Amino acid sequence: MYAFSQRKIVSLGNLGCEDKFCSCATSINDSKQVVGLSELNIKKENNKYSYHAFLWENGSLFDLGNLENDEDSIAYSINRNGDVVGISGNRDVNDFYDWDMVPEERLSGQNRAEW
Repeated sequence: MYAFSQRKIVSLGNLGCEDKFCSCATSINDSKQVVGLSELNIKKENNKYSYHAFLWENGSLFDLGNLENDEDSIAYSINRNGDVVGISGNRDVNDFYDWDMVPEERLSGQNRAEW
């Protein structure tokens, strides 16, 4: 995934998929924080890849994770305060959520979101 910034194309990266075009930005705010979704390098039962919501800021990409027992998540929008809205779900059910960002040192594991 790429962004156009100061007349340059900047790579935003992905969350581990092997294809370089496997992520999609859905929103950007005035602080230049970007959210969207990216495939993971994890195949599901239906032979498709799982995907997670992400937050990109200051050159770093963060996996926002998903809810317990869900396979996928998508971040749809981010406002000027950094509040992220999206869904977490699987084939059968998708639920809408608001990710509350907390300092990384308060979290364990790879996710930067607290539910």
